[in-house]
Amino acid sequence: MKSPIILGTFVALWFVGILVGFYHWEQYEATPGAVGTLPEAVESVPPGCWRLLFFAHPHCPCTRNGLSELAAIQRSYPALVVHIYFVLPPGVTAGWEQGRNWNSATQIPGVAVDIDQGGMMAHRYGAETSGFSVLIAPNGSIVFRGGLTPGRGRNGDNPGRHAVQQWLDGQLAAHEAPVYGCAIFTPNE
Repeated sequence: MKSPIILGTFVALWFVGILVGFYHWEQYEATPGAVGTLPEAVESVPPGCWRLLFFAHPHCPCTRNGLSELAAIQRSYPALVVHIYFVLPPGVTAGWEQGRNWNSATQIPGVAVDIDQGGMMAHRYGAETSGFSVLIAPNGSIVFRGGLTPGRGRNGDNPGRHAVQQWLDGQLAAHEAPVYGCAIFTPNE
């Protein structure tokens, strides 16, 4: 008689454990990352062009989705100057940035991909989370900052992509959107 009770209790606890795990997983995916301070305006290079800067951690699995959203924006707006910066912490070995994210980034036509050794550019623009983007208007003013995905590891309709597209279409849009990804810097940096 004890066996069915023990088995039933075990199954119930196992089921509750799965539900708790899924709840925490969804909470993590829906929690945006940190964003630092940002200058009001920067020099526009090249002058008269819209620029989109995208900051990434080379090994963040969430970044793949941000790169996919970035590629969709670039296809729709080929005149947009896009620059992807892979942030490398001090002391990593040569080639550490190579991997799936790097390969995906270099496959996007018309996009410049660079290494941000030590995170100087990331610090300058307030990038603390992988996938952080900055849209700079032709006059050098920063009109948008934030992420291009609806959540960690997710693609699809989202406020960040819409804001960038609206700005590029000449409409006033949101200035910020949550950014979802891994931390670019460790707490010691």
